[in-house]
Amino acid sequence: MLSRETLNGTHFAKDFGGKACNQAVMAAKIGGNVAFIGKVGNDTHGKEAVASMQSFGIDCQAVKVAEQTHTGIATILVVQSTGENMIVPVLGANGQVTPADVEDAMVTLQHSHLLVTTLEFPLPVVEHCLAMHKETAPRGWNIVNAAPFEEMTPKMFLLTDFLILNAQEACALCHDATATSTGPLTQTYLQQLAATIHARGTVHVIITLGAQGAFASWAGPESHPQSILLPAPPLPRGKTVISTVGAGDAFVATFAQLLALSLSQVAHPRQGAALPLSGTTLQWALEGALAGATLSVTQAGAQASYPTRSAFESFYPAAASPPPSS
Repeated sequence: MLSRETLNGTHFAKDFGGKACNQAVMAAKIGGNVAFIGKVGNDTHGKEAVASMQSFGIDCQAVKVAEQTHTGIATILVVQSTGENMIVPVLGANGQVTPADVEDAMVTLQHSHLLVTTLEFPLPVVEHCLAMHKETAPRGWNIVNAAPFEEMTPKMFLLTDFLILNAQEACALCHDATATSTGPLTQTYLQQLAATIHARGTVHVIITLGAQGAFASWAGPESHPQSILLPAPPLPRGKTVISTVGAGDAFVATFAQLLALSLSQVAHPRQGAALPLSGTTLQWALEGALAGATLSVTQAGAQASYPTRSAFESFYPAAASPPPSS
């Protein structure tokens, strides 16, 4: 779409969403025990969004209501021929979450073994939440999904255990203007992006590549970076790409759920600086995340496209059997 260009659309739909909300729903649908921290507006959208999350078994006790603004919304444009999308969010109540709100959610943080956050909230709040989680849940780990894109603070890199972002976001974060739409990205180039992020203090970096799959880089036993480039699995038989809306969130949520299962097997996950999981276990979680994202693109919508636990495990049978932890 070009500047000043007006195009006719073919279809309109309204659905529940927001990256964090999508991730919470996907994790819950495939078996996760999920609690949500955030804010909605005192409007119909907010009430319906909370009720929807609760219908999936998500604990919403830490969701507050912002009286003076609307619930966060987004406009999503989908290219019918390819399923690709463009998203413009308006934060609304999400932008009014404060460090005090995070502190009010202390009990939720204390009982969380894995914290997942997006950048839909003010960066000082995200940073405070990461710090509070490490203080109140010393055995807990975190995942930061660096979207919508914002320049992360130096402390956020140090606090982040797993950073997940797409190729465009990785280039922006590393201040690399290289075009990412001209062809497949090489593993060497992705390693360079990851090395820039590692140098800022984040140990595990995962870059999603859409239909190409995903790349991961992490510190090995001697703190030397290791990496892996995994292809996306084939679509289920008879299925085609309908919409990629919410696919990145499906990836993050599935990875989080499988990571939580793996970390639950580690006696003392934060002792030492080495990766608490084997490379085999990390690959298992990444392959599962790609499977979850792949299933999601075969249906329209975001949350409506997410599979049930049985459908996910049918497509990715290994999900029920985490590899032994290191």
